[in-house]
Amino acid sequence: ATVGDMTPYQWFNVVSSLGYVLFTATTSTVTMLVPAIILLRPVSANLYARCTSWIFACWWTSCLFITERLNGVKVRVTGDALPLNAPLLIMSNHKCNLDWMFLWSSAIRTGSMFHVGVFKAVAKSEIRVIPIFGWGCKLNGFAYVRRRWSSDASHLTSWIRSQIRRRLDANWTLIFPEGTRYTDRNKERSDRSCAKDGLEPMAGEIL
Repeated sequence: ATVGDMTPYQWFNVVSSLGYVLFTATTSTVTMLVPAIILLRPVSANLYARCTSWIFACWWTSCLFITERLNGVKVRVTGDALPLNAPLLIMSNHKCNLDWMFLWSSAIRTGSMFHVGVFKAVAKSEIRVIPIFGWGCKLNGFAYVRRRWSSDASHLTSWIRSQIRRRLDANWTLIFPEGTRYTDRNKERSDRSCAKDGLEPMAGEIL
């Protein structure tokens, strides 16, 4: 249904779901993640990483419950089984603001709730300053990049080494090779860049 066709019940579901996400993200960051970085990080980076992974696993899973069970979103996962006890590099298209949610759905279906928490993403630096969400993801070990290799190379190298030192058994790293979500404006910009560099524009994708 479009926004104009939504019933009062559907509006209530949307508003209450957004309220839940905002409230729990705020309380989790303030009451769990901030104390964890103050009390656990100086003692053991590995213990801190495991603790924050479980905090995020519980929060993401509750958000998936709201999305799928209460709002009726249907998810079907197909493909080969994943090696659950090995690090994974996951590359995905970025079609909308919430497509990462379906990757979390895939993680819990192919692995366990813990595998939702060990998801780490490489995201653009603009997200870091978003109150609560950007801060929380940073505390959970997400890597923020400026999308300029001259400035990102040393930062990513340091980030990868820190992930290895923490020795999480099944660290899953998510990247969006397109660098941003798909919009008509970004598609036009991508096509102009392709034409300038003598490349064939990609149907339905951005460079």
